[in-house]
Amino acid sequence: FLIVAINSDSSIRKIKGDRRPIVPQEMRAKLLSLLKPVDLVFIFEEETPIEVIKAVRPDVLVKGSDWPLEKIVGREYAKEVVRIDFKYPISTSKIIEKVVSLYCSKSSGGTTTWVFDTFLERAFIASVGATRESSFTPFSTFTFISSFESGE
Repeated sequence: FLIVAINSDSSIRKIKGDRRPIVPQEMRAKLLSLLKPVDLVFIFEEETPIEVIKAVRPDVLVKGSDWPLEKIVGREYAKEVVRIDFKYPISTSKIIEKVVSLYCSKSSGGTTTWVFDTFLERAFIASVGATRESSFTPFSTFTFISSFESGE
């Protein structure tokens, strides 16, 4: 049985600041729930998942290899802790940095302005006249970012 616990939007704001999250909790949870191996997605409100881990007492607790073992919250409640390497070094911060460097810097001509609406998870390109009513849907935003990342 695979349970994936994710931070709530309010939890992320406490940790990362008011401009985050970029992707709302419902969308993140839905995406994870669609993965075949995932049996349950749990959204926790606290800054760490310690209460969830204490309640579940997992056989295996998985965290990214960028976390030192001694900093992994709840490790004492799991039978085993596994740190995994990232196959693709991607993160929200890296996506934001790339968009800003390519579309908001002086070297890009400074004509395109990106505004992130974190509540609706939509990216609007102000310089081409996109408005909230005619903006990308969340899925076309993801498609755009994917195409953008691959250099298309």
